[in-house]
Amino acid sequence: ERKREGGRERERGNSSMKRTKHKPNNPNKIVYALGGISGSGKTFLRTNHPRLRDLPACDIADAYVGAEDEAKRTHRPKYEIAFDRFLLDIENTIEKHHDPPEIVIEAACTRRQRGMLGPFFRKLGYKIRYITVYATKAECLSRLTGDVGKDDKLDPTRSKARIEWVRSTPKWAQQFRKVEGEDWREILGPMTKSTTGGTTHVSKVFKQKKKQKKGKGLLKKRKMLMKDSAAPSEKPKNF
Repeated sequence: ERKREGGRERERGNSSMKRTKHKPNNPNKIVYALGGISGSGKTFLRTNHPRLRDLPACDIADAYVGAEDEAKRTHRPKYEIAFDRFLLDIENTIEKHHDPPEIVIEAACTRRQRGMLGPFFRKLGYKIRYITVYATKAECLSRLTGDVGKDDKLDPTRSKARIEWVRSTPKWAQQFRKVEGEDWREILGPMTKSTTGGTTHVSKVFKQKKKQKKGKGLLKKRKMLMKDSAAPSEKPKNF
């Protein structure tokens, strides 16, 4: 019988590794592991790149919601609880989508995490493709500051912890630099969107839409001015 150390939550977290049956590694099954410091742009890349946005996804940030309370009850480190939950979420997502050929995950993907993710995905038959997303320290802090309200709705401690992590990391650290062989452009290709006229950059599509919208506004304004000028002028009362 399984030991219930740390309560029911720990059992639930560890059950992911215990239930996972070993499957032969299939090179055609890939997990794209988006790594990087908070605010580097992992979620933006996942939700906007055409090769990632429709894939089943798991974000370790979701596993941190409520982990603080559980850590107090079980006397376990919060990151350990969150990572156990993260692995369980991944397994449940794969099961829900019937063993999909590709999935995408978001985490810091530190050396320690990679050491645990490797054996986990090998058992599930997935090959990991690490993609390190990076930005300058100033850019990361700017993005995190803008997300404070959104983060607080999920977990009041989350935004504070993310900002503190970035602030405490020196601006010359590896987290703010490109990692050779893990650049998303080399692995996924340019962030493009298929259109009837071929392939166009997403940023270009957005600019075109903005220009069209602006053009429609100017046309409407012009029509209103023409209408006003065409209207007969009022005659003075004592004419």
